[in-house]
Amino acid sequence: SKYYRTTCHDSLYRELTKLTVKYTDSLIKVDTIDMNGKKALEVLTENKATKEQRRKRIIIDEGDVFVLQSFNAREQLFNDESNTFYSSFARTGPGTKIDLASSKAAGIAAGLRSGDTTTFLDAKGALGYYTFTRDELPDIYSAIQYSYPDDTSSYSARSILIEKLRDLHDSTTLSRLETLYGGLHDKDELKSTVLSIMPATDSIKGYDAYFKLFTSDRPVKANGYTIFRPLYDSLEYAAAHFQQIVPVMADSNYRKNILQLASDIAILDKESYTTILRNNFGVLTAEAMDEIKHYIANKDSNKYEYGTGTYSYLNIMKMVKGEPLTNTYTNYYITHLPKGVFLADAVTTRISNSLPVSQTLISRLLDSLGTRYEIMEAYYHKNQLSSVPLKYRAQSEFGRLCLYKEIESSDDDYGAPEKVTLLGSILDSGSVYYAYSFKSPDRESGTTFIGIAGPFKPGSAALNFKRYNAYTVYEAKKQNWIKQAKAMIPDLKASYDIK
Repeated sequence: SKYYRTTCHDSLYRELTKLTVKYTDSLIKVDTIDMNGKKALEVLTENKATKEQRRKRIIIDEGDVFVLQSFNAREQLFNDESNTFYSSFARTGPGTKIDLASSKAAGIAAGLRSGDTTTFLDAKGALGYYTFTRDELPDIYSAIQYSYPDDTSSYSARSILIEKLRDLHDSTTLSRLETLYGGLHDKDELKSTVLSIMPATDSIKGYDAYFKLFTSDRPVKANGYTIFRPLYDSLEYAAAHFQQIVPVMADSNYRKNILQLASDIAILDKESYTTILRNNFGVLTAEAMDEIKHYIANKDSNKYEYGTGTYSYLNIMKMVKGEPLTNTYTNYYITHLPKGVFLADAVTTRISNSLPVSQTLISRLLDSLGTRYEIMEAYYHKNQLSSVPLKYRAQSEFGRLCLYKEIESSDDDYGAPEKVTLLGSILDSGSVYYAYSFKSPDRESGTTFIGIAGPFKPGSAALNFKRYNAYTVYEAKKQNWIKQAKAMIPDLKASYDIK
């Protein structure tokens, strides 16, 4: 692309190497070579499953990129025929001229202003990969003053440009955004983008400028998350100004956003926030019963339970204890949604409020690794952990649960583990660590992995609910699992800052 920019060929080569290596492959080696006087890379990869190897060469020649690849048996990868092929690169005509290191900001801005649709889209596409620098801020400031054909879109060219100012700004950015905001009539998506980045552009004045516009000239209809993002990012600021935020609930467009904000504040579990939520409990939960009844009555909506305010209501009810609605709401949920996705949350809300719960239901939730931790934690915070059967409180069983939760809650999108099985224990520096095998079909079907949990004090009944203290590198379990487990202990300690 004529808009592409890189400071050096080496960084471009690194990016191209990443693109040529599939997620199913392992990178065996990367060598820098000379091809007819031009620098090139030779890349060797191996398929993780089939062990098939691929040889590739990548050449950057002015504005063009060439990739040479062949499909050979392993013994043919470096024979005379292959070597001849991989050494055969030669141009038959002039290359594409491009100055890779020069600024393309002015060119992108000009392309956006073009009346030609193709030119406009090419320039807009460049915003997805072009990295602006501080000296190019004038080009951004100039570009955001213009109106573009897609201004009403939530992913408009101007929204993307304005978003660039979140990380790239100077002492004038905030005032420029305030001026721009005043002129964005009937362009609510753009106004929400401007609002969302104001606090990021000025650590001292940004939040107050944002909040002034939020409470006086809020977009009529736009993406609620974008508008509320600064408040989600600074719950302390949100809590301090919550009384001014609550009236916005009268606007149905943003009711769920404020409910989520209250829920996030409740999760912080700070005693100083209890009064804030208690004083507004009635307003926050005014529609709770009507909403749950409507959801249950509408059978077609069953698969969209995450779209309801149930989770937020329950978090608020856990924080603000003793409200009569809590008993009514949670009992109604448990009765009418015995297999609901928030069943465990409804039960823990009742436990935290000292409300009775069927022992049969408690036993069912404790029997599942997917819900056991939350039930045990609720009893722990009520100083009633003895209500949980002893078999679940054993160190090795609690360690198994913690490893399950650690994997389930990770950001790798591979889901919960299966068949988490105790292998045994290891003593290290006077503490006990437990090792487990487990399966992760979404990651690698058929492979048995190893993980650990700890440390535990020998013979102690104390359990740590502050963090999971479990660890895995998704390494396949070997016959000498003890050696593997011991090798992971230092990394577990470092991961959780255990001294």
